Amino acid sequence: PAARAAVNENSAYLQHKRKRDFRDNESVGYLFGIYYNRPRFYANLQGGYREGTPYGDSDFPEYRTPTGSYFASYFLTRKLEAQVFGRRNLVHTVLSAENPYFYDTANGGGLNLEVHRRLLLRGHVLYGTNDYPFKETLGEELVEREDTYYSLGGGFSALLSNKLVLNASVNRTVYESEFPGVGRSVLRFTTGLSFEGEFSR
Repeated sequence: PAARAAVNENSAYLQHKRKRDFRDNESVGYLFGIYYNRPRFYANLQGGYREGTPYGDSDFPEYRTPTGSYFASYFLTRKLEAQVFGRRNLVHTVLSAENPYFYDTANGGGLNLEVHRRLLLRGHVLYGTNDYPFKETLGEELVEREDTYYSLGGGFSALLSNKLVLNASVNRTVYESEFPGVGRSVLRFTTGLSFEGEFSR
């Protein structure tokens, strides 16, 4: 029994070491940002380039990829605002045996409607993909993996006083994948207070 326990302990250590060596890395990013702000139109662009390399004796696979995000807002009327937004990021993961990271890309849009000078209604939709660079085992086959997700949400902002604004929102995100156990639905409720005295974009 003692010998068997020692073997099991050594096996667990080797598995832990392999996972650690597979994921140890260091990265360098180059970033820039541009924004444009006018009474009816606002835009914010952030872009860059990111590189990742193994750290020490790690077997981490190198990557070189563009990353960034964008957001634009335009008032169609004095009361109605349209928004578009998106992002591309590299995300590290410990839930995949074959992939230490994946690329997250998402795009969406939203509308804000001021129904009263003290009440703003919000709504948005977002669609995204998680692209894994290396094939993964599904059953007895190696397959390309791309998970998808979409998000729907809404909420309101209420001006309670000259400076106090109450913000509340509800958001439902659905993740879909052909890999068992990955698909799920997440429902979030968020509230907060702002002391700027105006509705945020």
